[in-house]
Amino acid sequence: MFDIRWIRENAVAFDQALAKRGYEASAAKLIALDDSRRSHITKLQEAQERRNAASKEIGKAKGSGDDARAQELIDEVAQIKAFIQSGEEEERKLIADLEAAMAVIPNLPHDDVPVGEDEAGNVLLKTHGENRSSRSMKLRKNTMSWAKTSAAWTLPQRPNCLVRAL
Repeated sequence: MFDIRWIRENAVAFDQALAKRGYEASAAKLIALDDSRRSHITKLQEAQERRNAASKEIGKAKGSGDDARAQELIDEVAQIKAFIQSGEEEERKLIADLEAAMAVIPNLPHDDVPVGEDEAGNVLLKTHGENRSSRSMKLRKNTMSWAKTSAAWTLPQRPNCLVRAL
């Protein structure tokens, strides 16, 4: 999964890489989802700050004997508590929406990867080892000829491949 901070910092490069893969640009959509999540978290934090301040004021009001003000603050704290609980559910939903949107994004191709419709557009950079057709005949011979020794079954010419005690 991608880091939303990286997408924010590299929105144009992100959209260009998606275009190479044949997908539509989605950086703006992801950033908008993240903005709504961030603003909601900010609202929740402000509500928590107000709840903490009101809780301190309740103690001061009770200490000074102002029961009416204390009751007003208690009611306010109860409302803020309900708002925070519903807000946390909304926050989980916003996070899930953002994660779901980011989960369907494919891996971005490297800058050196040529743009093409299918694998025919690929460029061969380097080969390593033998051609598969000549190698497969050797492997077929080796895997078909099992040799029985006195203590175990072994696969010839391939040490540490299979050892089974009798």
